[in-house]
Amino acid sequence: MVEARAETQHPLAGYADDTPTETTPSEVARRTVTVAVGERADLSALAAEARTTGALGAASRGGAQPIAHALPPRDHATLTFVEGPMRCAVVTLSPGTSIILGRGAEAAIRVPENTVSRQHARVRWDGSGYLIEDLGSAGTWVNGWRVTSWRPLPSGARIQLGAKVRLRFDLHDEQEQRVLTELYDAAVRDALTGAYTRRYLHERLHAELSYSARHKTPVALLMIDLDLFKDVNDHFGHQAGDAVLRMVVAQLRQTLRPEDVLVRYGGEELCVLLRGLDAASALVLAERLRAEVAALCIPANGEEVHVTISIGVAASDPEREAAGAASGSTSLVERADRALYRAKRGGRNRTCVDEPS
Repeated sequence: MVEARAETQHPLAGYADDTPTETTPSEVARRTVTVAVGERADLSALAAEARTTGALGAASRGGAQPIAHALPPRDHATLTFVEGPMRCAVVTLSPGTSIILGRGAEAAIRVPENTVSRQHARVRWDGSGYLIEDLGSAGTWVNGWRVTSWRPLPSGARIQLGAKVRLRFDLHDEQEQRVLTELYDAAVRDALTGAYTRRYLHERLHAELSYSARHKTPVALLMIDLDLFKDVNDHFGHQAGDAVLRMVVAQLRQTLRPEDVLVRYGGEELCVLLRGLDAASALVLAERLRAEVAALCIPANGEEVHVTISIGVAASDPEREAAGAASGSTSLVERADRALYRAKRGGRNRTCVDEPS
């Protein structure tokens, strides 16, 4: 393998490496215990550890062989965002994967941060391991060392993109990666519907609005409420109400794009974050979603349930935000909620748009 060129040392390089090391029987035996005046040290546990470790070593060298089985290869990986606008997000990688990280729309993993280049770095599988390649960015570091072309990624590597984004790279077998992904989903998704949580929305919305202001691209938000949902729970029961919620979310997900963020905002209230859509385009989509939900026929306790939704639409104004008149994520939610209230007050099963003042 060609040696990576990485000469410039980053300040993080001074931190101690906390990688655990394996202890041999001789090292256990050589341990010393410092006893302060007036204190007593119990050395029995240390002696027992030395005897046990030594016995296992002797068994593996010539006596009874320890029971073992082949472990699956650790050729799957995760990138965990530790610092920056995508903090706590987890990206999964598998053999053959090649992804680009950057703040541009063309990047597979888009990181909305000013100090990250549009196409900042590429992580790829080279047949035997994962590499990171700098794409002429403002700076990519691995374990504190500047990457000038490409560099191998060992498990536990700390990656920095620009000045404010930090990630951790880890290797796993396929099952380990699946479990970690499930844990991440449990933290950011609603258990009943599989939609994202309200907390995730606010973190993502802040990042999307920052990107919108820099690149003058719109962002829209739909606030959705199931009409007269209490009547469904009262008449059919709460289990039927849960089934209705799941079916509505599943129907919305079929129509939305992969990059759209569908959220269970609270109770029977949902919302959708739409990247790159202005108010007019978001209104067209909202009307389509409303009609599709109204056409649903949901079985419950031997009967059929029909539900409708009301939708409030609000969109950012990139020109005003770039000029310093940004409304912010809280105001965008408030505007969409205000439009939703108008739709409910106007008779339900309708869509209203809130225009920026």
